[in-house]
Amino acid sequence: MSLIFATQLTAVATVALAVLALAAAIVAGIALYKQSRQLAILVAENNRQADERRRAQALGVYIGVPPRSGRLVQPAAYNASQLPVFDAQFWYSVSDGLAGPDDLGVIMPGPVGLNGRQMPYDEAVERAVLTFRDAEGACWIRMPGGILKPQTHDTAHDSVLNALGQAVPAPADTPELAEGTSADPEAPKAP
Repeated sequence: MSLIFATQLTAVATVALAVLALAAAIVAGIALYKQSRQLAILVAENNRQADERRRAQALGVYIGVPPRSGRLVQPAAYNASQLPVFDAQFWYSVSDGLAGPDDLGVIMPGPVGLNGRQMPYDEAVERAVLTFRDAEGACWIRMPGGILKPQTHDTAHDSVLNALGQAVPAPADTPELAEGTSADPEAPKAP
């Protein structure tokens, strides 16, 4: 066998191995892409199931009001789910914002409800709002009329105001600027 033939054979074999390595890399890349898509689908499904579990628990938490009577009544928070709910609070919609909260703490599953403040029947039905945290840590608002909403703000107070369609106050850590001043330290000062 001549040296030229051996060199050419080695070159052809090297190119063939390079082509096979490239093909293997492409196949591995396609497999990795498919696997990552399957993983993304599984993660999305897991998140959806977790949301359903949280919502199912939250749906079992409700506000009850005793039958109408001539005297004052107390709205009560009940938990018909299988797990306790935490940080429960009653809030009350009033003309100038919110009253409350009445801290209820933990509401255990079962027929016993935790009571809020005494008020006329119509106010208990139309103004009592319940906030709570489910067993997985999601925060919820049970509105008058039984509507269930997730909390949308950092605090229960602001979330309830938002859910009631009332203005949420600006954050307290934002300093008020005097007229003629700027938040930009490089801006020219007003005379």
